[in-house]
Formats: sequence, structure tokens, C-alpha cells
Amino acid sequence: MSEVKADLGIKYLMRIYEDCQQTSGIFPCLKKKAILFFDRAARMESIPLFDGVDIVKSYEPGVPPISENEIDAHLPRGLGSKDDTLSAMLWDKVAAFANSRTIQFSLPKMSGEELNRGVEEGRGKMKKMMGMMMMGGAMKLAAMIPLAIAGLFVLAGKALIVSKVTLI
Repeated sequence: MSEVKADLGIKYLMRIYEDCQQTSGIFPCLKKKAILFFDRAARMESIPLFDGVDIVKSYEPGVPPISENEIDAHLPRGLGSKDDTLSAMLWDKVAAFANSRTIQFSLPKMSGEELNRGVEEGRGKMKKMMGMMMMGGAMKLAAMIPLAIAGLFVLAGKALIVSKVTLI
């Protein structure tokens, strides 16, 4: 099912790209499409990302819906200023979308019996792993013994040097 959605998404993006290639400027066209995308997304109540995670509208952004004709009507005539205006409009739409949304995590629903069974299984595994964990701690301590001996040798050498210096 997700492969079908991914294929549809790629086909949709390719169609938008082909539409924009036929216009005079590809980047202004893509920016217009992105503005319209964020405008439509801002009107949606919930956008599911994947199982258990949704982007949910927390409040109404207060920006009225806009059409492609209205975007064209607001644009200046110069190409450079048109691109700057489209960039500013796009960033305004992205900011309005991001400010009006929250990410919602949903935990899976489980009964008390399932939860109890999970806890009991975890305890059983813990009993089996406790011996290995204790052996790991013992091995760590065994590895520290040579370091402690080396520290004693350094301390003894320092004491020897200090005692020779005081005799001179």
C-alpha cells in the first residue's frame, strides 16, 4: 500500500515538473506550486506522517486561501522582483503552516492482559541476563586491576624521584 502511495507521489511531482517546464520560468512556477501546496495543507485538520504520528492543526492561522490567479495578480512585472516576491510569499506560507501545527504521537492501544504479559516476559528475560550482566561487571573490574598497578608504579617512581631530589 505504501509503495502505491509513493508511486503516486512521484508521478504527481513529475507532472508538476513537466507543467513547470512548459512555462517561461521553471523556478517561479515551482514556487507557485509550493505556495498552493502549503495553502492546501494549512486547511487540512490532520496530516498523517506514518502509523502513530500525525501533524495536527492547533489553531486557525487566519490566512485566507489563495489561488494561482491571485498569486499572479500580486506579483510585480520584473523577473527579479517576481522571484523575490514569490520567495517571500512561500516563506510566509511555510511559517504560517509550521506555527499553526503540532506533532501528535499516538501510543498503541493494549489491554491490561497484554501489558501484564509484556512485563512478565521482560522479567523473565532479566533473570536470564542478570548472570551475564554480573560477569560483564566482573570483567570490567578485572580489566581495571592492571591500571591500578600501573598507577602504583607511577606513584612509587614519583616518590623515589622526590626523595633523591631532597637528598641532593
